[in-house]
Amino acid sequence: MSDIQNGNVNTFTPVEANSPEVDPVIAAFQAGSLLVYPTEAVMGIGCDPDNEAAVNALLEIKQRPVEKGVILIAANYSQLLPYV
Repeated sequence: MSDIQNGNVNTFTPVEANSPEVDPVIAAFQAGSLLVYPTEAVMGIGCDPDNEAAVNALLEIKQRPVEKGVILIAANYSQLLPYV
């Protein structure tokens, strides 16, 4: 059962990327937590793509079969190279 189903959810207020308030978000990401973030049209749910447990939790929350894969978001193509 996922943390969100257990009621173990943290929320964060949007802040500037270089703010020290981002540190807990970075720590949560590195610990394998799922993160919710805004996109142009909808809210996205993401995780560390190198953390298998986090990816599995993401797939569980989205009720998405692993065979369908996931979307990777990166600042540039070189960040995607390890995954293609």
